[in-house]
Amino acid sequence: MGDQQTGKFRMVECKDCGAEFSARYNKHHTALFCPECIKEHRRERGRRHMARKQSQTAHKAMLARLAARDAEYERGGHAAESRVTVRDGLRVETRGRVCGSPVGGRRVEV
Repeated sequence: MGDQQTGKFRMVECKDCGAEFSARYNKHHTALFCPECIKEHRRERGRRHMARKQSQTAHKAMLARLAARDAEYERGGHAAESRVTVRDGLRVETRGRVCGSPVGGRRVEV
């Protein structure tokens, strides 16, 4: 009686590597991947999760740095007015720390 198969397990082909393995039979859910591929899928899912968490942490750090930079800029007493000069038919408007330098300004044709 011990040699008789009960039908609880079936041979299934792995969708990733193509290896055959025995899996518990269930008419609603059949295993798609062999145990080795399942381990790799779990590792990959963990890697993606950690990358997303690190990305969120980096994003929050960047926002904190930008807020600190803006606060420092506001405290610095930089020139709020702009300087406008006309050179070679171009109107050059400069603001902030580059006030007086046509390189860093916004160029508008006259």
